[in-house]
Amino acid sequence: MTAEKAERGANGRRFEFCPRFRARGSEAAPRSPPHPGNRHPAPRALTMDVYLQQHRKYYYYQERLDTFQNWPFVTECTCTPENMAAAGFIHTPSENGPDVAQCFFCYKELEGWEPQDEPLVEHQSHSPQCAFILLKKKIEDLTTEEFLKLDKERVKNIMRKQVAERIRTFEQEAKVARCIIEDLVTKDC
Repeated sequence: MTAEKAERGANGRRFEFCPRFRARGSEAAPRSPPHPGNRHPAPRALTMDVYLQQHRKYYYYQERLDTFQNWPFVTECTCTPENMAAAGFIHTPSENGPDVAQCFFCYKELEGWEPQDEPLVEHQSHSPQCAFILLKKKIEDLTTEEFLKLDKERVKNIMRKQVAERIRTFEQEAKVARCIIEDLVTKDC
């Protein structure tokens, strides 16, 4: 029997990656599966966990409202910090966009706000399938099961966004590499 086979349990999983084994409290078991080329989790994986945990606080209205400290629209408008937070937005300004707001749930970013814009209407029109918008009751009234299902959707949303960004980055890098290769080929001719 090889060392590899000796480490596997009855269900065929390696002990250190088996949820049942880890649930028994093994201190030596890694917390995530191995990544190609090494046995340590990639920094991105850790960053994603931290990001998801930090953003969970935005289920609470007051936490979302607190992000709007420097929001450019405060009085005589409909896109006030209170209305923005009620619509699920957090304020995520950038150097070029002081009015960028992002839904904490579907991660849709909107900018170019006008004083008369209705945050909930804008959110619904740009992200009609956002589960936060489709909720029929307050977060505080959700059962544990409902909350966990909702949070699973939030995690799916950020993963979709991350994957789309990585694909976009890869395609840009591939385009640059293709140009470099084409330049090298034409120089050899």
